[in-house]
Amino acid sequence: MNFKVIWTLNGGLGNQIFQYLASLYIQDKLGITTIKYCTSDYIQQGYRDLDINRLVSINVSNQPTDVRSFSIRFKRKVSRLAYSSLILHNSWLPHYLLPDMACLDESLFADDPLASLQGLSKFMGAYASPSKTFCVEGYWQNPSPYLDGLFRWCSLFKSSAAFVPEEWRDIAYLSIHVRRGDYLNPTGYDFFFSRFYPVQYLQHALQLIPSEFQHLPVLVVTDDQAWANYYMSLLLKDKTFYVSSSEDPLVDWSLLANSTFSIIGNSTFSFTAAMLNFKTYYQRYRVIMPQWINAKESSVSKKWNLLSGSIIV
Repeated sequence: MNFKVIWTLNGGLGNQIFQYLASLYIQDKLGITTIKYCTSDYIQQGYRDLDINRLVSINVSNQPTDVRSFSIRFKRKVSRLAYSSLILHNSWLPHYLLPDMACLDESLFADDPLASLQGLSKFMGAYASPSKTFCVEGYWQNPSPYLDGLFRWCSLFKSSAAFVPEEWRDIAYLSIHVRRGDYLNPTGYDFFFSRFYPVQYLQHALQLIPSEFQHLPVLVVTDDQAWANYYMSLLLKDKTFYVSSSEDPLVDWSLLANSTFSIIGNSTFSFTAAMLNFKTYYQRYRVIMPQWINAKESSVSKKWNLLSGSIIV
């Protein structure tokens, strides 16, 4: 199909991976030859690094995009009006409303009954033309459209094992992701003692580790080593455990992505590592994940529970 797509990469490594996989799905679904990538203001201003560029070979434009410009904001509004017209009336109006550069963000497709990514694919396919450019923004954290066929893209990724420290490369181990922000400033007494508080989640998860993995050493990947060293000594008192000392996000992600079994946090960082852990792709049990991602979203609503080998706590 002959049209242009510019895909925005945003957020940290986990989100960048989700966005890249979403673009591959669109490319396959619509038969697009190439997709051009650009970075968001968030990355351009240095709040995050483009870590995915070390994991996959993609051509990312360094040309900044002024997302606050009147032109971009106007095209977003027109694109939203065109999409609303299609959904409500299934009419010819979008052909005339949609500008040559259509700005499509994920919120347009949030009400799609299956997945927003499928809504994006349907819309782009219906209104594609050689003169059309689609600028796509969003996090696209629902992997359900491509989970079953994910293995076909594994060759596009560099071996994450190359980023694993030498002492862990030939060892079977269980990984736990501890994200510091999950354990700070609980909103109240009841929340602190609820079964959905992250400490309680870890307690439940440790009790559900399948028997074949119980003997493995535990590697804790975290951005708060002091917290992990203290509390893991209480939670893992009967197990041998180590706390990763890396300050490189790609090393941490690769440690998670090469473990034999993992307990992930409520983050795209550790979920994408489990999702792209091709060493465990066909295991019966691969990962334990939390039921609640935040107060409004569950792993079920995001379709993370569809990952094969998942245990939901």
